[in-house]
Order: sequence, then structure tokens, then C-alpha cells
Amino acid sequence: IAMRRVLLVAPDFPPRNVAGALRLRLLASGLGEFGWQPIVLTVKPEAYEGALDGTSELLLPAGVRVERVGAWPPGWCRRIGLGEIAVRAQWAMRARAGELGRQGEVNMVLASVLPGYSALVGAWTKRRWGIPFVLDYQDPWVPLIRSPRRLGSKAWWAEWLARRLEPGAVRQADALTAVSAQTLDSLRQRALLPAAKPVEIVPIGAEARDHEIARDHGQAWLSAPPGEVAFAYVGTLTEKMLPAARTAMRAIGALAESQPGRRFTLHFVGTSAQVDGVDR
Repeated sequence: IAMRRVLLVAPDFPPRNVAGALRLRLLASGLGEFGWQPIVLTVKPEAYEGALDGTSELLLPAGVRVERVGAWPPGWCRRIGLGEIAVRAQWAMRARAGELGRQGEVNMVLASVLPGYSALVGAWTKRRWGIPFVLDYQDPWVPLIRSPRRLGSKAWWAEWLARRLEPGAVRQADALTAVSAQTLDSLRQRALLPAAKPVEIVPIGAEARDHEIARDHGQAWLSAPPGEVAFAYVGTLTEKMLPAARTAMRAIGALAESQPGRRFTLHFVGTSAQVDGVDR
């Protein structure tokens, strides 16, 4: 049986090592087990802003097909508020997706939010070529809780655009996937998700091979000296996750009390949506 091909719309992808790139990279690694050959549609490394991580490309499976396109330069784009890579590469990604569609090379398109503008590439491919389109949510495109935004600010315009663009993308999608039910529930509350549309919850997974590559090629800044045990938490820590964090700390504290001669440390490694991690 011939393997079917799925186009993964992934403006964030290695060597860019940001949170949004992880899910697409894992999908590119695992879809082959289910009879789908991934074709990754992303951008050229020089189109990114901020530091790149060349070792992250070692995490990709051998032979995965990656199609890279150019993007408008960030310098003048940021002057008009268009720094997002999914916007700067929008038309180049559409052009390449169109070429693959015309050539009959893809059987399905999957675009993942965030960034939300990735969804527009998948929706356009569905309208133009009739290729089945799956819209995946890593995070809500429209915030679940509305926060005060200064009228006319960049954040205000971003949410204004999202509320107007998202309904069309959801409508074009043949199915929706999400990391949690909460995001899909928010779409239902806004009357965007019909009951008949197929949905599936697909949590963000992990790849055991990553540990081997990190051991052989990573920077071991987290290594513990003799007699010390180091724990690491990697990723987001939101308020609703604090009970789990407290429980972990109590458990480590109890472990430390039972072994007074040993030192235990806990490292929190956060993620950032800002260029070079310039969060406050």
C-alpha cells in the first residue's frame, strides 16, 4: 500500500528551537508509523530572528523531507508591526503549498496553531485545491480570557484579526485536533465548532531518542556534581499547575530529609515567545 503524504505547515521548525516547533517536529517523527509520510513546509533559517540551535536538527528523523521557503525581511516588516514569521512567510508558503497541490504530491494538509496565521495556509490550500485540511491547536488562537488591551495597540489588533480570521479557518477544516479539550470547548462556546466536525485530543508527546542526542551532542550545563541529585522541569508553569509543583517540592524535600548527606536541586527551565527570551 502506497504511503499517503501529509503537508505539515510549520513556520517554526528546527533549527529554530522554540516551543511551537516541538509539536511539528514530533509529528514529523511519528506519523510514518501510521502510514503518513510527512512533508514539512517551513522557512529558510536566515529568515528567523533570534538565536538558532543547529543541534536541534539532529532530532529530526533521517530522510524527512523539509521544504524551505523565503520570507519578507523582518527589518522593514517590524516597522509596520508584521514581525511574526507566519505572516512574513505567508505568501511564499502558499506558493509552495500550491505547487505541491498542483503536482498531486500531498493527500492532506495539517497546520498547527500557534502561530495562528499558519491556519491560513491550510485553509487556502483546501479552498484552492480541495485537499483535506486538519487544523491543530497547541494553544488557543483567540485568548480564552479577554484581558484589557489598549485600543489600537499591537495586541489589540492581533486579537481583532484573530477573531475575524479564525472562523473561516475552522470552517474550512475537515477535522480539528488539540492538545486539550479546553481549547475545543472555547471554540464551541463561540459557536465555531459544529457537533458533526471530527475532533481528537492529541497531547504533546515526547521522543525517547531525544535523550540520547542530548547526551551525545547537547551542552551538559545541568550535570550534577558528585553527591548531588538534579531534577529539571522544562516548559510552562501556569497557576493551575502550582499544586503539582508544590507536591513535587514536598516529595523532594522528604527525600532530602531521608538522605541528609545528599544535596538535591530543582531546575525550572522556561520557554519564551520573545526573540532571544527577553521576557520580564
